Amino acid sequence: MKDNTLKPILLHTKDLKVLIIGFGRIGKRKAKAYARVGADITIVDPNSPGELQHDAPINATYYPLSFHTFISHHIDIFLKQHLVVICTPSNEVNQTVEQLCKVHAKLYNRTDNAKASQYSDMMYDQGKHHLIAVSGNASSPYVSKYLLSIIKETLATFAIKKRISILFKQSTYLKQHQIPYEKISHLEDEALENLSFLEDEQ
Repeated sequence: MKDNTLKPILLHTKDLKVLIIGFGRIGKRKAKAYARVGADITIVDPNSPGELQHDAPINATYYPLSFHTFISHHIDIFLKQHLVVICTPSNEVNQTVEQLCKVHAKLYNRTDNAKASQYSDMMYDQGKHHLIAVSGNASSPYVSKYLLSIIKETLATFAIKKRISILFKQSTYLKQHQIPYEKISHLEDEALENLSFLEDEQ
């Protein structure tokens, strides 16, 4: 893709500090998703503490304040965060949070503007020898779910599982001999299981 500046990465989220700005429908979903994988959640929203505590993950820290008030009194908390999820209904507030994240080198995700975000969440499937992540490119979570279901069905077929197993077993040999994938991609499984003939070609 022309001018593509995306670099897919995977983050171990245990003990990662995640700040959720705005605790509406999307903010609640994001907070619960990050809490499930061990992140340390902080929520900022001007709603009452009772409402926040009712819907927020257990052990989350709540600040029932506007973002402006939160930053004025708790900039130290903001500076300790690793990721910031921006999901208020106000474009003005979201832009303010975005600019502050840029100033203080915080990775941020704007749920109202994917193109302005520095990272995005992906769905993934993890097996013994693979981890595959997919994204609907911010168009729709339904696209991501569809893609993931198709990939999981494909990976479950015997031929694909066998090929993955062979590639895993041969990985050490391939790396030691610096054999690129393009050189073996056309091989049948039987040939892939016996790669010594490639040494004669090098």
